[in-house]
Amino acid sequence: ELAFTLLPPLRDLLAAAEGEALILEILKSYQAFTQAAGLLGQVEARDAFLASLCRFTVAAPAIEPEPMAGTPQARMPRQTSLDAFMASGAVELGLEEAEDSSLDEAAAANEAGVVLTPRNVHALRTIFNIAQVLAEHLGASWVLILQTLWALERTLASPHATTQEEGPRGADLDILLECSSMLFEQTAHLSTDAVGSLLRALVTVSEQEMREAAAAAVDVGAEGKGGATQRPVQLFAIPHMVDLVVNSGEERQQALWPELEAHLVEAGGAASAGVRAAVAEQLERAVSVALQRAPGGEHERAVAGALRRTYAAGARTQAPGGATRRAAALRACLRTLELCGAGLSSGWQEILPLLLEVVEIEDGAALQPAFACARLIISDLLVAMPAEHTNGAVDVAGAFAAQDADLNVALTAVGLLWGAADAQVARAEGRGGSAGGSGGDAGEGGIATAIGSTGGGGGGDAAGPREESEAVAAALLPVLGRLESLATDPRPDVRNAAVRTLVRSLASSGASLPRSGWERALGGMLLPLVARVRAAAAAASTSEDSARELSAGRVMLVHHSRNSAAKQWDETITLALGGLARLLRTNLQQLAKHADGRVGTVMHHSDPRSALSGGGGNGAAASPAARTWAYLLEFASAAFREGSCEVASAASHALVTVLAGHPELAVACGVWHDGLAALHEMADFGAIAAANHTSEHVPPPGARVALAKALGELCAKVRAAGVQSGPAADISPVLGMLDRLVRFPLAARGADGASGWAGDVPAVQRAALAVVVAVVPPEEAQWRTLIKQLAEYVRVGSAAANGVTAGAGTGAAAQTWGEGARGEAFTRAACASLCEIYTQSAPAGARSSMLGTVVSALGSRLRAAADGAVWAAMAHALVACAREGVSAAANSGGPMGGRQAWPSLAAAFVALLERDGSASAASADGGADGHAESIDAEACRVLGTVVAPACPDREPLDALAATLAAVLRSRAAGADVPDLDGDAADALSRVAGVARAQLFAMAGGASGVTAAMAALPQLLGFCDGTLRAYGRAARGEGGAATPTAARTALVNDLLEGLQDLWIPPDVAQEVVPDGVAVAR
Repeated sequence: ELAFTLLPPLRDLLAAAEGEALILEILKSYQAFTQAAGLLGQVEARDAFLASLCRFTVAAPAIEPEPMAGTPQARMPRQTSLDAFMASGAVELGLEEAEDSSLDEAAAANEAGVVLTPRNVHALRTIFNIAQVLAEHLGASWVLILQTLWALERTLASPHATTQEEGPRGADLDILLECSSMLFEQTAHLSTDAVGSLLRALVTVSEQEMREAAAAAVDVGAEGKGGATQRPVQLFAIPHMVDLVVNSGEERQQALWPELEAHLVEAGGAASAGVRAAVAEQLERAVSVALQRAPGGEHERAVAGALRRTYAAGARTQAPGGATRRAAALRACLRTLELCGAGLSSGWQEILPLLLEVVEIEDGAALQPAFACARLIISDLLVAMPAEHTNGAVDVAGAFAAQDADLNVALTAVGLLWGAADAQVARAEGRGGSAGGSGGDAGEGGIATAIGSTGGGGGGDAAGPREESEAVAAALLPVLGRLESLATDPRPDVRNAAVRTLVRSLASSGASLPRSGWERALGGMLLPLVARVRAAAAAASTSEDSARELSAGRVMLVHHSRNSAAKQWDETITLALGGLARLLRTNLQQLAKHADGRVGTVMHHSDPRSALSGGGGNGAAASPAARTWAYLLEFASAAFREGSCEVASAASHALVTVLAGHPELAVACGVWHDGLAALHEMADFGAIAAANHTSEHVPPPGARVALAKALGELCAKVRAAGVQSGPAADISPVLGMLDRLVRFPLAARGADGASGWAGDVPAVQRAALAVVVAVVPPEEAQWRTLIKQLAEYVRVGSAAANGVTAGAGTGAAAQTWGEGARGEAFTRAACASLCEIYTQSAPAGARSSMLGTVVSALGSRLRAAADGAVWAAMAHALVACAREGVSAAANSGGPMGGRQAWPSLAAAFVALLERDGSASAASADGGADGHAESIDAEACRVLGTVVAPACPDREPLDALAATLAAVLRSRAAGADVPDLDGDAADALSRVAGVARAQLFAMAGGASGVTAAMAALPQLLGFCDGTLRAYGRAARGEGGAATPTAARTALVNDLLEGLQDLWIPPDVAQEVVPDGVAVAR
């Protein structure tokens, strides 16, 4: 009773006191009475003094008549007066409007800002002192102190708040704020019951905050319709609740967390959007900090479960701001993973199901933040995650890949599965690192390293490596299973990405798999998957899709190569073909070891059609390598025969990929023989189908072009691998296949259309010839085969049938040509290829031995071709080949392809040079030496300086000398025509001059005695006839015309040449009967 008697005058004294010393004394009395009442258990008196003191902390209290002492009203804390005080304080700060005129007046009086008097500051300090002393005894009365602190923080949040100290903002404000924070952060000295009371009081104040914020939101919405936005909300109670719980010890935190979580979940559904955002921020802070300090076990799971329960609360149909709450829960999850994800254990049991739930309910608003969490887990946390949760993380990534709400998320998730595979393998092998490092295709260096390190991957090795490999299989196969389920997704982009990722993951990590792992990966996953892909592609619609409308007036056009379901499945089929080939190439050494070195079908007589059932009847035939290789052979053959251009092209490339990866290993395990046989079958089928008028399906020109290029790639890679001998180095089978493509380049009756042509040459022929030119045989005998094959393309053949026979090579089928295969454009292209190979690439021995074959083919075409582009190409090629071939034979000392080469060479030059002089003038297009002279002049020069000195037989030399004399005679006569154009006459004169110089040189012994014996009669005969004719013309006998300047110049040149001519004695004896002519 004494306390209630003293309280009114004490309160009035404090309200009227002016001096700071008096105020401090009165407040000491307040503190003494309050603490005494509290320690003595006098709750009513304690609360009465506390409520009275609180009213002096922020603003002066309204003076009200006190109830009579001893009445019940006097004994109770005046909560209503305190609420009014708190509301008036908010009005003074301008945070809300008053509901009556007295509050309006208070707001108007404080427009200039809030100034805390010494009475307010000292009263607040007294409150803090009381709270520290009576913290264990306050119980529900914490509400009074918390409401006071709430009003204080709102007051201090005002930019104009200050004290009566000097300066813009008193130092007392900073001290008050620090004291307020310490009250919630330093509670270690308090009992759990005391802290629980404080937490419950904070809940009460927080509920009051929610009501006030809801009312403020309604007012703002009513006033600012059409664009008004609420001001950011700064909460008081919930941040302090979070501080109170997360700064508590381990046991206390476990006891307090359920109450904090329950209030956060409930407050997250507040009507005010600003409050919901503020609560979400505090949820993120509470969970992340608590998990950093959580010891694991059930408490960690309970803390992480707050995220899931918050998301579930926002997912309810009637939940206000549900999308905001769900996104906030996921942002808090992401923040938590960033800060402490590497140390989580039992918390994964709540986080992973939360992410799965987002996908299952198709929550579009929360998809992106949830996927950000999944990406962080796979990229950075999977390696450190407890093993029992890794498959759950893989399931999360797979679920995001399978969802169809966001295509970009699905594609990125497929890439995450590749990272997951790498992380799982790294864990199994005891390696550290991050899964995020796997982003691109494995390079050749990585592949080589994997192949070179497969020694421990077999089935019969020591227990250590075997155990490690089994662990890798157990870790890798679940990821591959997820990718397998995605590889038949209806969306082309997703399934194609899944096929690529499946192949890359298996190729990069397969070196650590044992045979059982490969059996499950290939026989249990990949081969059945490819079979399903083939079935789906066969059943896909071929009808073209229309443009997809994105929005009003905007459509997405689809490229013609992907405008139907069938065309889209073609890309998947292509990836499947390439994927099987890549796996075999990358891991052939290891897989061959599992099969005891017997992979090819010829080694165990396995039927490719029984691959899925493991046919063959023995261990090698049933091995993963043998079954996969047999399946690939059947798959590639069917794809080339029946598939589109894209699929058929991929078929040949897939086989070459396997063969060229490790040529010698492919030969050893039987793969090489099978692969070449399958490629032969493709080339034969293409030729037969092209020539057959009744064929239902002809491989498109693009597929046959791709086959030619694949054969060229095979030769190039074998050469790059350094293979110089054995079946892999033999290019004869490849030349035979290219020959088939060259001879049958077009489908019958023009079925290929415009796509069958590349300019004026069939596209298949052009591609095949380009490959032939690029081939570099390792042995001279193969060079001879190559040159002979090209020479046959140039030679004029007697057979021109359009039929086709099975088999390859230049044997019986070499005489058979398909429709439209031997056009002039092809002849020119073949001639250019022959000339390039013979003059620039072939070794000297091959040039020497094949000279007769080459010049014979060129000569036959020269005799058959009229003047024009074909003749010019043949003439240039003949001159170049003769120069290089004879020079090679002379330098190497090798044979010239038998003595028959010289007559062929002479006959070819005769066909080249024995033409009318006017035609020669028309062909003046520049020689090989760069001068503006005709091919005739260059041919004469080669005859005199290259061919004649090397020729050992008189008969060919007689023909060559006669040819030179004929050229001299015809070109000189042509240049003497009076009405001939000046440029043409000059060209003919130059040719005649070259022929005359070469004939004089030969006659003088520059090319040897035998050549001089052959040339001298021809020279003397020409000189005799020319001089006699000139003499008759000069004397005017027989009506002959006066000699022209060209004829006079020719005679002068002949006389000068005869004057300088020195005839060897041996030669003079052979031509004694012509001595009279020499004297003349």
